[in-house]
Amino acid sequence: MPTTRFLLLLLLLGNLFMAYRPLQAQHLYFLMAHSEDLINDGHPDYKTTFPQNDSTKLAILFKYTADSLQVVDTVNFDWKRNSKIKELRHFDDFRFFFMEEEENFDAAEYWAAGDKFFERQHFISTIDYSSDTLIIRKANRDSLLLDFVRINGPAFIQNGYPGYIFSVDPVSNLHSDKKIINKNLHVSGISIKNYLDSIYISTEAGYFLRIRYGLPYNKQGKLVQGFDRTKVNEWLEVLIHPPYNERDGKYYKSFSYLVKKPDFRYLIGHKEKFGGGTDSLTTYYTYNKTQAAWDSITIPYRIAGMNTYGDCLAYGALIRHKRKGANEKLDMRYTTKFGAPMDNGSYLLGKFYIYNVCTNQFSIFASNEIDTELLLLHDGWVYLRQFDTLKRVKLTNLKADLDESKMELLFKDLDIVPNIHHMFITPKALYHHPKP
Repeated sequence: MPTTRFLLLLLLLGNLFMAYRPLQAQHLYFLMAHSEDLINDGHPDYKTTFPQNDSTKLAILFKYTADSLQVVDTVNFDWKRNSKIKELRHFDDFRFFFMEEEENFDAAEYWAAGDKFFERQHFISTIDYSSDTLIIRKANRDSLLLDFVRINGPAFIQNGYPGYIFSVDPVSNLHSDKKIINKNLHVSGISIKNYLDSIYISTEAGYFLRIRYGLPYNKQGKLVQGFDRTKVNEWLEVLIHPPYNERDGKYYKSFSYLVKKPDFRYLIGHKEKFGGGTDSLTTYYTYNKTQAAWDSITIPYRIAGMNTYGDCLAYGALIRHKRKGANEKLDMRYTTKFGAPMDNGSYLLGKFYIYNVCTNQFSIFASNEIDTELLLLHDGWVYLRQFDTLKRVKLTNLKADLDESKMELLFKDLDIVPNIHHMFITPKALYHHPKP
């Protein structure tokens, strides 16, 4: 198995509180990939220094050790194939990732050749760390059939676990079920009731906007949901409705969820405008499922995504409301070994939030580094990435303006770390068993 070693400065802190698990007793894994990455064709191995104009980013899983990031495996179906990562999503409650790739080609070439009915092939891969064995399933070529249309974002829960994840067949069958792709990359069926009642949504903490699941408003301003998109008039009215008035009907088409989990007391989401997006002053609504009561906050930022920690905390990144036609502001600090410079200046703020939903207290934390991304809250620690550096800080030591003296440096590398946007932690090292 190939490995990559880099210099590491590890800052050891003494006299840790007993409530915080020592870093040595945990095993940290980092994933270098995110949605809308491009994977370029033809490179002989992942160590290749890509051309200056290439926007390639491989999906590579690393394990953190005391002195390096060690390569565990690539995750892509076939990283030599020219494809685009449409979505990468981490279901940390169930301890797995899924990644969808799409063939990346210029549609104009097909139209010019007279082919108006071309199909991009899709591939699904997963990382499963729910047991003592780390399983990476790299998609087979037929793992996602061409006549499937994937439902973006949610999983479907059965008996407390995600039974079905990826895709739904748009063609109704005689048994009123739909064919979907489950977490083991097999085609299965799901009933209408399970589909409607068991949707699980987590949009993650990072600053990349995830595709969200939303419920449309009908003409009466009520949320509706359905199973067959060809029979919208038959969609059922749901039982939970955020505050709504007649004026809203002119501006908002749906209610998009940030969080919808069976074991979390709150639903969290926002109203989405016609044409997509949110208002410059955006109201985020929370619904207490126990008390059947709504609350809200209004902030001048956009929440890119949201994860949860414990019974009350939600957290994630804050980004700008990017204006249409705004010029890209590329950050030229990035190397081109694993990708091109990022459009940071248009939407990044260097800010993240922790939202105590139980008290409706919304706290914002700011860094001098515009490329600051909150990766994970775990065992009382906040793990974050600041450009090319991975750090952690105790949750109790967080201040509105981040205090660098309270932070513990984990790892620094200019090529790899800026492209890391996901992590997970296990109590012991996992045996890696790749599956095709």
